[in-house]
Amino acid sequence: MRRKQVRSSRSSAGRLSNRPCWLRRNDIAGAVRDILLRGERDGEYQLGSWVLMPNHVHIIVLPRLELSPVIAAVKARTARQANHLLVRTGQAFWAKDYYDHWIRNRIEEQRIARYIEENPVKAGLCKSAELWPWSSAYPRQTRLAPRVPSVPGPLAMVFGYQLVKAFAA
Repeated sequence: MRRKQVRSSRSSAGRLSNRPCWLRRNDIAGAVRDILLRGERDGEYQLGSWVLMPNHVHIIVLPRLELSPVIAAVKARTARQANHLLVRTGQAFWAKDYYDHWIRNRIEEQRIARYIEENPVKAGLCKSAELWPWSSAYPRQTRLAPRVPSVPGPLAMVFGYQLVKAFAA
């Protein structure tokens, strides 16, 4: 039986300004979203609630295999595409680590899903979660990739990424 797990990361001070905000760019956010949705379509994982923030990502995901290689693959694909759009090569896009926490029951899963989808509202990026285009709460996203249904017992894992701080040359 698979257990639920939260994968998330935090910057040292927890503020958006501490890390590059590359995901503010629609082309980069769109590429990251598309890669996340493609991973689900390709059967690598089931995608639950998710949100792209300007400098990090939160995702509920149930991987088909071990979580670590799934995260590595998603990070590699998204970093390659983002770095292409940023016209740079050989530079880190994501931080190496991430924070994880097991989701132990449906109540905790629902609380975390709400936290994920309300993240842009709390950050002052939009007035309602449904208005943030880079989230599972955005109406068109739910048609593209339905959320993992809540069922009794452990079902999904949550993980998030943090962008690496980068300096202009």
